[in-house]
Amino acid sequence: MKTKFRILGQILLGVIYIAMLTYFTIQSLKNGNASNETSSTVANVAAMIIEWTSGQKVTVDESFCYAVRKWIGHYGYFVALGGVSSLFYYSFQRQTSWLFSTLFHFISGIVFAFFTEFVCQAIASGRYPSLNDVGMDYLGFISLSIIISLVFFFLWRKSKKKEA
Repeated sequence: MKTKFRILGQILLGVIYIAMLTYFTIQSLKNGNASNETSSTVANVAAMIIEWTSGQKVTVDESFCYAVRKWIGHYGYFVALGGVSSLFYYSFQRQTSWLFSTLFHFISGIVFAFFTEFVCQAIASGRYPSLNDVGMDYLGFISLSIIISLVFFFLWRKSKKKEA
């Protein structure tokens, strides 16, 4: 029963992971105007949430939209992707070693960050690749990933001690 539940969990995580990769790729392929429109919509929603929770008036200007685009559109998306990616790769931990899962996971994050910036955005009109955005993406990816990796490392180490 545990094996069936584990396989179902791996399939579910795999579907979510692939859906997120697809979504982020599609977002990266949007032209400059469409991307700016999406950023403006997200900035307006963020401003409404900030105003509702803090009671402070937020001016949605170009600098606010830029900050939202960087922190939500790059960092935030990749935090979520890193979390799902970690859980997906570590769900195969019994079949592979902790180190292999970790290396593959972290390499996949930087490869995807470069792919979305330097392949997708390079072909989208009105968009330009940026190493700063790759850095922001990867920082988001590893933020939650490091926490999850440490949890799985200690679980893996504990299981190795039990085996010995």
